[in-house]
Amino acid sequence: MSRQNIVALRTFRPSRTAFFLAVLLLLLILLAPVATRVEGAADDLCFPETGRCTSALFSTYWWEHGGLAQQGYPLSDLIDEVSPIDGRAYRVQYFERARFEYHPENAAPNNVLLGLLGREQYQAKYPAGRPSGGTGDQCFPETGRCVRGVFFAYWQQHGALAQQGLPLSDEFDEVSPVDGRAYRVQYFERTRFEYHPENAGTPYVVLLGLLGHEQLFLQSPTPAAPAVTAVPTVAPAAPFAAPAATVVPAATATPPIAPTATPTAGALDAEEAAFLALINDYRKQHGLGPLTVAATLGDAAAWLSADMAAQGYFAHTDSLGRDPFARMCAFGYCATAYKGENIAAGNATAQATFAQWQASAGHNANMLDPHYTVIGIGRAPGGPYQWYWTTDFGSAP
Repeated sequence: MSRQNIVALRTFRPSRTAFFLAVLLLLLILLAPVATRVEGAADDLCFPETGRCTSALFSTYWWEHGGLAQQGYPLSDLIDEVSPIDGRAYRVQYFERARFEYHPENAAPNNVLLGLLGREQYQAKYPAGRPSGGTGDQCFPETGRCVRGVFFAYWQQHGALAQQGLPLSDEFDEVSPVDGRAYRVQYFERTRFEYHPENAGTPYVVLLGLLGHEQLFLQSPTPAAPAVTAVPTVAPAAPFAAPAATVVPAATATPPIAPTATPTAGALDAEEAAFLALINDYRKQHGLGPLTVAATLGDAAAWLSADMAAQGYFAHTDSLGRDPFARMCAFGYCATAYKGENIAAGNATAQATFAQWQASAGHNANMLDPHYTVIGIGRAPGGPYQWYWTTDFGSAP
């Protein structure tokens, strides 16, 4: 129920207020995360959204530590995994935003801990660390980092040190591996905070990054079922609006380096042309202008699709370590402009890929972004998912 509806309820006479509050309570119950009990295990939870269940021990922790908003849906079953921190094997389960670990050496309630995904991801991405950002509302001598503003408020209100850990970085802008857009982020030992200004005025202006999903995919890039989109096929772990487009400053062009399989430059193939027709018809239905093909963006998109197929990965950061905007510039699109990127895998046809992106909030927002005027489209066969698609968007010719 919307904030406006809740406010409106307060204006009713007492007799009607009781009725509407009862209706509101019923709706909140009906709209709560769907979880079903496993027969014979009263405290186990199963989620039809991902087809995964949690054990009694982990489900208790899940409920008591933020549930869906903090942890997300389960993405794996229980597995035994060697910790990269201490080299010991633990029983773990991956969730969208976290990795639960069972530590039998600890007495309850500390026998379930969140894995140090923030540390693992941060050290992998930034082995040399990042520059210090200065002061904040609270600084931690253990790491020499500070937390401030909405991130500090979120840290305090959502478990602080026990749940989030110490800060490992100060705030900085990072391109999301999920939707290819830039967000203000800060890494902590167990998580990554993301600032989403498009959610201003809601409890979701700060969201936890999908580190569980990112880590699980990095470890198992070839799941049993083909990947269908650049974001998890499950629902996001908290309501969110489509990410706002990010203005990316111009960068210095660098010569493009061909992937192992070099795409052939030239006109769109039949399916790529079909996708262009689909997206422009879709934009027309929403009162938006058509996109025209930019050769530089087309080269960047074709390169990434071919590189993913040749190198066997699926991510916005390519095998040369470039984010989408650095890659666009490497192929000659260095304009200061609104830019975005969608990737998909698993389907050869334009119609199937278009449907994948249309069903995802972030990808759909890119397709319907009013700032965009040009597009690059590239698909390539091969790799674990058989087909890879990339579309790059820009607002300048």
